[in-house]
Amino acid sequence: MVSVGADATSAGAEPGRADRFFLAIVVGAFALIVVSVAAVAAPGLRGATTPPDPASPVGVVHGFTTAARAGDLPLARSYLSRAAQGELDRARSGEKLSIVDARRDSEQRVVVTLVSESPDQALVRVTFTTYSARVDLFSSGAWHRSVDVRLIREAEIWRIAWPIDPMSLAY
Repeated sequence: MVSVGADATSAGAEPGRADRFFLAIVVGAFALIVVSVAAVAAPGLRGATTPPDPASPVGVVHGFTTAARAGDLPLARSYLSRAAQGELDRARSGEKLSIVDARRDSEQRVVVTLVSESPDQALVRVTFTTYSARVDLFSSGAWHRSVDVRLIREAEIWRIAWPIDPMSLAY
């Protein structure tokens, strides 16, 4: 006798097997979501980067840039060579160095990288990336500017050499 209606068991599928397959898909999707959230959150969990060695060329330019952006002229001057300090005095003729970022709707990232170094000279590149909250129609909302800084050793200490305009490293 031939049976007209075939059930799931006779077709070769086990009732518990479909439930396990569905459960595996749900668990896999949940694991994928957890991994995605962890990947996004992980960069925020890293601690702040350590500042560079203040005796290195990168550390000197980092210190100068930080002081200049904060408007601290005496500290910024301390990173300059004697010749650069004299040129700064003559160029500014006693003006106070006032460096204030007037853009309140933007964020900025400063990256200082060593380009080359010899025993008595070094070249460091400072890259400023500015992110603006106001985005024009065809703008990415970010722009970059790089400044190359030449350093020399003065009494075994790295100093920023002239020509350099402190304002160029301020923003």
